[in-house]
Amino acid sequence: MYTLPVVVPPVTHKSAVLHEALSDVWKLAEERLVEADNVVVFGYSCPALDFESANLLTRAHRKRRPGSSLSVIDPNGAVLTRYIDVLAPSRLSYYASGHEYLA
Repeated sequence: MYTLPVVVPPVTHKSAVLHEALSDVWKLAEERLVEADNVVVFGYSCPALDFESANLLTRAHRKRRPGSSLSVIDPNGAVLTRYIDVLAPSRLSYYASGHEYLA
């Protein structure tokens, strides 16, 4: 129990390290991403080797309503490119900082 990851690490086969208690959280995350009109990603670069997270984001994005938006907050502009490549969103906003997003 004490070895449960609090943060799910970016690994290639995430389902192998997901504790049973986290699998429901993972499913709920996908459901909420699908239902959201606006998704804000703050500081998550979606690393190339984190296949399962990218797949979750892609599945959810494809099921979202037309017109829903995605905002990416990260000082590294390459992160924006990663989200464009992974999701090809129709509505995308980029902010280099949380302060810029809030302004």
